[in-house]
Amino acid sequence: RSAVAIKSYSSLKLIVEVNYIWFLFARFLKMSGAFARMWNHPAGPKTVFFWAPTMKWGLVIAGIADLDRPAEKISPGQSLALSLTGILFSRYAMVITPVNYNLMSVNIFVAATGLYQLYRKMYDVPPAGLGTRIAAFFKPAPPAKS
Repeated sequence: RSAVAIKSYSSLKLIVEVNYIWFLFARFLKMSGAFARMWNHPAGPKTVFFWAPTMKWGLVIAGIADLDRPAEKISPGQSLALSLTGILFSRYAMVITPVNYNLMSVNIFVAATGLYQLYRKMYDVPPAGLGTRIAAFFKPAPPAKS
């Protein structure tokens, strides 16, 4: 019986603490003008117009990870689709109301990674991983022949 009372008291205490933290956060939003404007923006964090492009950055990360993939394993159809959707939705993000700069920026990067993969596929550019690039940068120049 006492264990149930303690457990319910702990739950009640947690609920009160969470509500108090939320109250303080709401007060902070009212005090901070710039943050409040961003929070209450029509494309702000309370809407899907913020979270959908934010999650789409995963495509950009996957595209950057594919830069180490050999050119013969690159899918031209997938790269073309990513490039075209990136280009089209970059324009779309600028003509909708409200203008969604988060959507525009992620689609520019999606298009860029797709176009670079297409370039690598067409010209058979070998992958150069980040470690290879760094090592090549710090590699001393060959001695001059006389």
